[in-house]
Amino acid sequence: RNLVRNDMIVGVSGRVSFKDESEAEILAEDIVPIENIAALGQGDRPGGQIFTSESGHRLSPAGRPGQPQAPLNDPVKLRISQEVLDSHGETRKLLFHLTDMMSLYPGDRDVLVYLPGQKPVRCNADRRIALSDDLRAKLVRLLGTENVKG
Repeated sequence: RNLVRNDMIVGVSGRVSFKDESEAEILAEDIVPIENIAALGQGDRPGGQIFTSESGHRLSPAGRPGQPQAPLNDPVKLRISQEVLDSHGETRKLLFHLTDMMSLYPGDRDVLVYLPGQKPVRCNADRRIALSDDLRAKLVRLLGTENVKG
Protein backbone atom coordinates (compact mmCIF):
# COMPACT_ATOMS: atom_id res chain seq x y z
CA ARG A 1 0.00 0.00 0.00
CA ASN A 2 2.84 2.39 0.64
CA LEU A 3 3.65 2.34 -3.10
CA VAL A 4 0.20 3.42 -4.28
CA ARG A 5 0.11 7.19 -3.74
CA ASN A 6 -0.62 10.25 -5.86
CA ASP A 7 2.25 11.09 -8.24
CA MET A 8 4.17 7.91 -7.31
CA ILE A 9 5.63 6.13 -10.37
CA VAL A 10 5.56 2.35 -10.04
CA GLY A 11 5.84 -0.78 -12.16
CA VAL A 12 2.78 -3.02 -12.23
CA SER A 13 2.56 -6.62 -13.36
CA GLY A 14 -0.80 -8.29 -13.71
CA ARG A 15 -3.67 -9.18 -16.02
CA VAL A 16 -6.13 -7.10 -17.99
CA SER A 17 -9.78 -8.02 -17.41
CA PHE A 18 -12.64 -7.17 -19.77
CA LYS A 19 -16.25 -7.54 -18.73
CA ASP A 20 -19.00 -6.89 -21.29
CA GLU A 21 -18.87 -3.26 -22.47
CA SER A 22 -17.22 -1.87 -19.31
CA GLU A 23 -13.77 -0.35 -19.32
CA ALA A 24 -10.79 -2.69 -19.02
CA GLU A 25 -9.44 -3.22 -15.51
CA ILE A 26 -5.89 -4.06 -14.50
CA LEU A 27 -5.73 -6.80 -11.89
CA ALA A 28 -2.38 -6.08 -10.26
CA GLU A 29 -0.35 -9.08 -9.13
CA ASP A 30 2.87 -7.24 -8.29
CA ILE A 31 3.78 -3.58 -7.72
CA VAL A 32 7.36 -2.36 -7.35
CA PRO A 33 9.05 1.05 -7.08
CA ILE A 34 10.16 2.31 -10.49
CA GLU A 35 13.83 1.82 -9.61
CA ASN A 36 13.16 -1.94 -9.20
CA ILE A 37 11.26 -2.36 -12.47
CA ALA A 38 13.97 -4.57 -13.99
CA ALA A 39 13.11 -7.21 -11.38
CA LEU A 40 9.40 -7.13 -12.25
CA GLY A 41 8.34 -10.23 -14.15
CA GLN A 42 11.70 -11.99 -13.72
CA GLY A 43 10.16 -14.66 -11.49
CA ASP A 44 8.26 -17.72 -12.69
CA ARG A 45 6.83 -16.20 -15.87
CA PRO A 46 8.30 -17.75 -19.02
CA GLY A 47 10.21 -15.33 -21.18
CA GLY A 48 10.15 -12.48 -18.67
CA GLN A 49 7.77 -9.53 -18.66
CA ILE A 50 6.95 -7.44 -21.73
CA PHE A 51 5.89 -3.84 -21.22
CA THR A 52 4.13 -1.51 -23.63
CA SER A 53 4.97 2.18 -23.68
CA GLU A 54 2.33 4.90 -23.96
CA SER A 55 3.12 5.16 -27.67
CA GLY A 56 2.30 1.45 -28.14
CA HIS A 57 5.91 0.25 -28.60
CA ARG A 58 6.92 -3.03 -27.02
CA LEU A 59 9.63 -2.68 -24.41
CA SER A 60 11.81 -5.41 -22.99
CA PRO A 61 12.47 -5.30 -19.23
CA ALA A 62 15.63 -3.34 -20.08
CA GLY A 63 13.44 -0.73 -21.77
CA ARG A 64 14.56 -1.18 -25.39
CA PRO A 65 11.86 -0.40 -27.95
CA GLY A 66 10.81 -3.24 -30.20
CA GLN A 67 8.25 -3.31 -32.96
CA PRO A 68 5.23 -0.99 -32.67
CA GLN A 69 2.07 -2.85 -31.79
CA ALA A 70 -1.46 -2.16 -30.63
CA PRO A 71 -1.85 -1.75 -26.88
CA LEU A 72 -2.15 -5.12 -25.18
CA ASN A 73 -5.68 -6.52 -25.30
CA ASP A 74 -6.96 -3.62 -27.37
CA PRO A 75 -9.92 -5.40 -29.00
CA VAL A 76 -10.53 -5.45 -32.71
CA LYS A 77 -14.09 -4.20 -33.30
CA LEU A 78 -16.11 -5.61 -36.18
CA ARG A 79 -19.52 -4.14 -36.99
CA ILE A 80 -21.75 -6.26 -39.17
CA SER A 81 -24.31 -4.11 -40.97
CA GLN A 82 -27.78 -5.29 -41.86
CA GLU A 83 -26.82 -4.95 -45.53
CA VAL A 84 -23.91 -7.39 -45.10
CA LEU A 85 -26.16 -9.79 -43.19
CA ASP A 86 -28.78 -9.67 -45.92
CA SER A 87 -26.20 -10.33 -48.64
CA HIS A 88 -25.04 -13.53 -46.87
CA GLY A 89 -28.51 -14.97 -46.36
CA GLU A 90 -28.28 -15.85 -42.69
CA THR A 91 -26.33 -14.63 -39.66
CA ARG A 92 -24.99 -18.06 -38.78
CA LYS A 93 -23.46 -18.55 -42.23
CA LEU A 94 -21.72 -15.17 -42.09
CA LEU A 95 -20.37 -15.79 -38.58
CA PHE A 96 -18.97 -19.18 -39.61
CA HIS A 97 -17.27 -17.51 -42.59
CA LEU A 98 -15.86 -14.79 -40.33
CA THR A 99 -14.52 -17.21 -37.69
CA ASP A 100 -12.99 -19.46 -40.36
CA MET A 101 -11.20 -16.43 -41.82
CA MET A 102 -9.96 -15.22 -38.42
CA SER A 103 -8.75 -18.71 -37.40
CA LEU A 104 -5.98 -18.36 -40.00
CA TYR A 105 -4.54 -15.38 -38.06
CA PRO A 106 -4.19 -16.47 -34.39
CA GLY A 107 -2.84 -13.84 -32.02
CA ASP A 108 -3.43 -12.03 -28.75
CA ARG A 109 -6.11 -9.46 -29.67
CA ASP A 110 -9.69 -9.92 -28.54
CA VAL A 111 -12.48 -9.50 -31.09
CA LEU A 112 -15.77 -7.68 -30.43
CA VAL A 113 -18.55 -8.33 -32.94
CA TYR A 114 -21.43 -5.85 -33.23
CA LEU A 115 -24.60 -7.24 -34.82
CA PRO A 116 -27.52 -4.94 -35.72
CA GLY A 117 -29.74 -4.19 -32.72
CA GLN A 118 -27.77 -6.39 -30.31
CA LYS A 119 -25.16 -5.91 -27.63
CA PRO A 120 -21.58 -6.54 -28.77
CA VAL A 121 -20.30 -10.08 -28.39
CA ARG A 122 -16.71 -10.80 -27.35
CA CYS A 123 -15.28 -13.83 -29.13
CA ASN A 124 -13.86 -16.62 -26.97
CA ALA A 125 -10.21 -16.38 -25.94
CA ASP A 126 -9.32 -19.15 -28.39
CA ARG A 127 -10.52 -16.87 -31.21
CA ARG A 128 -8.04 -14.05 -30.52
CA ILE A 129 -6.35 -12.72 -33.63
CA ALA A 130 -3.29 -10.97 -34.99
CA LEU A 131 -4.68 -8.14 -37.12
CA SER A 132 -2.21 -8.26 -40.00
CA ASP A 133 -2.56 -6.10 -43.11
CA ASP A 134 -3.76 -9.19 -44.98
CA LEU A 135 -6.51 -9.99 -42.46
CA ARG A 136 -7.54 -6.33 -42.27
CA ALA A 137 -7.90 -6.22 -46.08
CA LYS A 138 -10.08 -9.34 -46.04
CA LEU A 139 -12.27 -7.98 -43.23
CA VAL A 140 -12.65 -4.63 -45.02
CA ARG A 141 -13.70 -6.42 -48.23
CA LEU A 142 -16.29 -8.40 -46.28
CA LEU A 143 -17.59 -5.73 -43.86
CA GLY A 144 -16.54 -2.35 -45.28
CA THR A 145 -13.80 0.05 -44.17
CA GLU A 146 -15.96 1.85 -41.60
CA ASN A 147 -16.84 -1.47 -39.90
CA VAL A 148 -13.31 -2.64 -39.00
CA LYS A 149 -11.65 -0.82 -36.10
CA GLY A 150 -8.52 -1.64 -34.19
